Amino acid sequence: MKKIINNILFKFKEDSLVKKRRPESRAVVYKTLEEIKTCLVFWSADFDPQLCLKKLSKKIEGGVFDTLCIVSEGEDTPSCMGTVILKNEELGFRGKIQNDHLYAMMAKKYDLLIDLTANSSAMVQYVLTNSNACCISSMKKADSVADIIIGDAKDAEEFMDKLIELLARINKL
Repeated sequence: MKKIINNILFKFKEDSLVKKRRPESRAVVYKTLEEIKTCLVFWSADFDPQLCLKKLSKKIEGGVFDTLCIVSEGEDTPSCMGTVILKNEELGFRGKIQNDHLYAMMAKKYDLLIDLTANSSAMVQYVLTNSNACCISSMKKADSVADIIIGDAKDAEEFMDKLIELLARINKL
Protein backbone atom coordinates (compact mmCIF):
# COMPACT_ATOMS: atom_id res chain seq x y z
CA MET A 1 0.00 0.00 0.00
CA LYS A 2 2.84 2.36 0.88
CA LYS A 3 4.46 1.75 -2.53
CA ILE A 4 1.20 2.60 -4.33
CA ILE A 5 0.86 5.85 -2.39
CA ASN A 6 4.50 6.74 -3.09
CA ASN A 7 3.96 6.10 -6.81
CA ILE A 8 0.89 8.34 -6.84
CA LEU A 9 2.76 11.11 -5.00
CA PHE A 10 5.71 10.78 -7.39
CA LYS A 11 3.34 11.15 -10.35
CA PHE A 12 2.00 14.40 -8.85
CA LYS A 13 5.57 15.63 -8.43
CA GLU A 14 6.43 14.69 -12.02
CA ASP A 15 3.35 16.53 -13.30
CA SER A 16 4.49 19.65 -11.44
CA LEU A 17 7.97 19.29 -12.89
CA VAL A 18 6.65 18.99 -16.45
CA LYS A 19 4.94 22.36 -16.05
CA LYS A 20 8.28 23.99 -15.18
CA ARG A 21 9.81 25.02 -18.47
CA ARG A 22 12.42 27.62 -19.11
CA PRO A 23 10.65 30.75 -20.39
CA GLU A 24 13.33 31.82 -22.88
CA SER A 25 14.19 29.77 -25.91
CA ARG A 26 17.61 28.25 -26.52
CA ALA A 27 19.61 29.13 -29.62
CA VAL A 28 20.77 25.92 -31.31
CA VAL A 29 24.34 25.98 -32.61
CA TYR A 30 25.84 22.96 -34.38
CA LYS A 31 29.59 22.75 -33.78
CA THR A 32 32.23 20.58 -35.38
CA LEU A 33 34.36 18.18 -33.35
CA GLU A 34 37.20 20.70 -33.37
CA GLU A 35 34.96 23.48 -32.03
CA ILE A 36 33.49 21.49 -29.14
CA LYS A 37 35.31 22.35 -25.92
CA THR A 38 32.68 21.61 -23.25
CA CYS A 39 30.37 18.62 -23.11
CA LEU A 40 27.79 17.27 -20.69
CA VAL A 41 27.19 13.52 -20.81
CA PHE A 42 23.85 12.51 -19.28
CA TRP A 43 23.27 8.82 -18.53
CA SER A 44 21.18 6.53 -16.36
CA ALA A 45 22.52 4.35 -13.54
CA ASP A 46 21.74 1.11 -15.37
CA PHE A 47 24.45 1.93 -17.94
CA ASP A 48 28.24 2.27 -17.67
CA PRO A 49 29.33 5.25 -19.80
CA GLN A 50 33.10 4.69 -19.52
CA LEU A 51 33.56 3.28 -23.05
CA CYS A 52 31.56 6.15 -24.56
CA LEU A 53 33.52 8.71 -22.54
CA LYS A 54 36.83 7.22 -23.72
CA LYS A 55 35.74 7.38 -27.37
CA LEU A 56 34.60 10.95 -26.93
CA SER A 57 37.73 12.13 -25.13
CA LYS A 58 39.93 10.68 -27.90
CA LYS A 59 38.07 12.69 -30.53
CA ILE A 60 37.64 15.90 -28.53
CA GLU A 61 41.15 16.55 -27.31
CA GLY A 62 41.41 19.04 -24.48
CA GLY A 63 37.66 19.07 -23.98
CA VAL A 64 36.04 19.47 -20.59
CA PHE A 65 33.52 16.72 -19.83
CA ASP A 66 30.95 16.91 -17.07
CA THR A 67 28.79 13.90 -16.27
CA LEU A 68 25.28 13.67 -14.89
CA CYS A 69 23.66 10.40 -13.83
CA ILE A 70 19.97 9.86 -13.13
CA VAL A 71 19.17 7.14 -10.61
CA SER A 72 15.69 5.66 -10.59
CA GLU A 73 14.14 4.32 -7.41
CA GLY A 74 15.52 0.92 -6.49
CA GLU A 75 18.75 1.29 -8.50
CA ASP A 76 22.18 1.39 -6.90
CA THR A 77 23.89 4.76 -6.90
CA PRO A 78 27.08 4.61 -8.97
CA SER A 79 30.29 5.90 -7.45
CA CYS A 80 31.83 7.96 -10.23
CA MET A 81 34.21 10.70 -9.23
CA GLY A 82 32.93 14.14 -10.21
CA THR A 83 29.56 12.91 -11.48
CA VAL A 84 26.47 14.78 -10.36
CA ILE A 85 23.89 12.26 -9.21
CA LEU A 86 20.20 13.03 -9.74
CA LYS A 87 17.80 10.80 -7.81
CA ASN A 88 14.04 10.51 -8.23
CA GLU A 89 13.73 11.03 -4.46
CA GLU A 90 15.12 14.56 -4.90
CA LEU A 91 11.97 15.64 -6.70
CA GLY A 92 9.83 17.61 -4.28
CA PHE A 93 6.33 18.97 -4.48
CA ARG A 94 5.65 21.76 -6.97
CA GLY A 95 8.37 20.30 -9.19
CA LYS A 96 11.34 21.54 -7.15
CA ILE A 97 14.43 19.35 -7.44
CA GLN A 98 16.42 19.26 -4.19
CA ASN A 99 19.88 19.15 -5.80
CA ASP A 100 22.00 22.30 -5.87
CA HIS A 101 24.72 20.56 -7.91
CA LEU A 102 22.19 19.96 -10.70
CA TYR A 103 21.20 23.63 -10.83
CA ALA A 104 24.86 24.69 -10.97
CA MET A 105 25.43 22.25 -13.84
CA MET A 106 22.32 23.42 -15.67
CA ALA A 107 23.51 27.04 -15.44
CA LYS A 108 26.80 26.20 -17.22
CA LYS A 109 27.06 26.73 -20.96
CA TYR A 110 27.96 23.55 -22.88
CA ASP A 111 28.82 23.14 -26.54
CA LEU A 112 27.16 19.71 -26.58
CA LEU A 113 24.86 17.67 -24.32
CA ILE A 114 24.86 13.94 -25.02
CA ASP A 115 21.82 12.08 -23.70
CA LEU A 116 22.62 8.39 -23.12
CA THR A 117 19.55 7.68 -21.01
CA ALA A 118 17.58 4.67 -22.20
CA ASN A 119 14.12 5.91 -21.27
CA SER A 120 12.39 9.24 -21.17
CA SER A 121 10.94 10.54 -17.91
CA ALA A 122 9.87 13.90 -16.52
CA MET A 123 13.28 14.32 -14.85
CA VAL A 124 15.13 13.54 -18.10
CA GLN A 125 12.89 15.93 -20.06
CA TYR A 126 13.47 18.65 -17.46
CA VAL A 127 17.25 18.37 -17.77
CA LEU A 128 17.14 18.38 -21.57
CA THR A 129 14.72 21.30 -21.92
CA ASN A 130 16.35 23.47 -19.26
CA SER A 131 20.03 22.97 -20.05
CA ASN A 132 22.21 25.72 -21.50
CA ALA A 133 23.72 23.41 -24.11
CA CYS A 134 24.19 24.81 -27.62
CA CYS A 135 23.22 21.43 -29.06
CA ILE A 136 21.53 18.34 -27.59
CA SER A 137 22.04 14.88 -29.07
CA SER A 138 20.15 11.71 -28.26
CA MET A 139 19.16 8.28 -29.45
CA LYS A 140 15.64 8.02 -30.79
CA LYS A 141 13.08 7.58 -28.02
CA ALA A 142 9.60 8.77 -27.18
CA ASP A 143 9.25 12.48 -26.39
CA SER A 144 12.85 13.29 -27.35
CA VAL A 145 13.66 17.00 -27.43
CA ALA A 146 17.14 16.63 -28.90
CA ASP A 147 18.49 18.69 -31.79
CA ILE A 148 20.41 15.72 -33.20
CA ILE A 149 18.53 12.42 -33.01
CA ILE A 150 20.27 9.27 -34.22
CA GLY A 151 17.49 6.77 -34.74
CA ASP A 152 19.24 3.71 -36.10
CA ALA A 153 21.67 3.11 -33.22
CA LYS A 154 21.18 -0.21 -31.46
CA ASP A 155 23.02 0.78 -28.27
CA ALA A 156 24.90 3.67 -26.69
CA GLU A 157 28.29 2.68 -28.13
CA GLU A 158 26.93 2.61 -31.68
CA PHE A 159 25.15 5.90 -31.01
CA MET A 160 28.44 7.46 -29.88
CA ASP A 161 30.25 6.21 -33.00
CA LYS A 162 27.56 7.64 -35.28
CA LEU A 163 27.44 10.93 -33.37
CA ILE A 164 31.23 11.37 -33.61
CA GLU A 165 31.07 10.59 -37.33
CA LEU A 166 28.26 13.11 -37.82
CA LEU A 167 30.03 15.84 -35.84
CA ALA A 168 33.19 15.26 -37.88
CA ARG A 169 31.22 15.84 -41.09
CA ILE A 170 29.53 19.09 -40.05
CA ASN A 171 30.69 21.80 -42.41
CA LYS A 172 30.83 25.44 -41.43
CA LEU A 173 30.08 28.04 -44.06
